[in-house]
Amino acid sequence: MAFKTLAEIRTELVNVDLGLLEDTDDRFGDVTARNVAITDAFRRLWPTMARLVREDVAIEDRAVDYTLATIRDLLTLEILDSEGIVVKEERNWRTWVDEQGDPPTVRLLKNRGWSAQAGISVRAVGYTPYQAPYEYDSEGLVEVPCDLEERLLWIVVYGARAFLYRRRFNQWVDFEQHQVQNRDNATSPSELFSMYQDSERQFQQGIADHGRTLVLPKTARLRRR
Repeated sequence: MAFKTLAEIRTELVNVDLGLLEDTDDRFGDVTARNVAITDAFRRLWPTMARLVREDVAIEDRAVDYTLATIRDLLTLEILDSEGIVVKEERNWRTWVDEQGDPPTVRLLKNRGWSAQAGISVRAVGYTPYQAPYEYDSEGLVEVPCDLEERLLWIVVYGARAFLYRRRFNQWVDFEQHQVQNRDNATSPSELFSMYQDSERQFQQGIADHGRTLVLPKTARLRRR
């Protein structure tokens, strides 16, 4: 499965949705503004829309906590035998978020009942945000493929469109100035705001309709006095 990059999402989806014939058309913002709108839409998918992932946890006798490399919201821990078959589902665990790094990482705290045993391994199951189509390195922003299926990218398009409509509306708050500067434009600020509301509603509805598929109940342990 091929995943799209930031430039592909902008030129093949967002520009088409906005009716822009060229990438240089800046009626709804220049390339940078449209890129920001796309990345903002990806950010807002979390936590309702997220990717289900698994990762192995190497349990050691002397280790107290473990960094989860990909999981941001842990659901459960699976105890596996030497053949990789789940023999137990561990629900007694604690996590905390280490905000020292960028991005923050989730740390899994070891319980007393856990120990390194021959032939036994632990696998964490949980959710992580969808990868936005960019990342930063020492030279700045670098485009990378996102990990959101193409069939769901229309949700991101709605979010980006809402962002750009709202941005345009904010530039047109002064209606008198808008009339002077945009005599050939038939769209009024109220109409543009209505367009923003419709796009935002479609964006939120898309997120709600494609939310997490695996949800496990979480119970709080209460301590009585």
